[in-house]
Amino acid sequence: MAAKRRTRKRLKKSGIVYFAVNNRVPDMVKIGKTIDSAERRLELANRKNEFMCGRWTITQKVKTNDVSRTETLAHTL
Repeated sequence: MAAKRRTRKRLKKSGIVYFAVNNRVPDMVKIGKTIDSAERRLELANRKNEFMCGRWTITQKVKTNDVSRTETLAHTL
């Protein structure tokens, strides 16, 4: 009897890489990635956090087929 092949769940690679600034921390840019929406991701980032003051706002969003590769490239640049 032949063994059954196990199918692996395919990870979603496409999504959005976003750039955000904080109103209380000058010259700081957050580069992040999400497979959801950038706005929903920043809702989480803007929750009350004792370690990070201020509010994040998006300055730019980039749709991409490979969020991890694009985010790594953005950090490198």
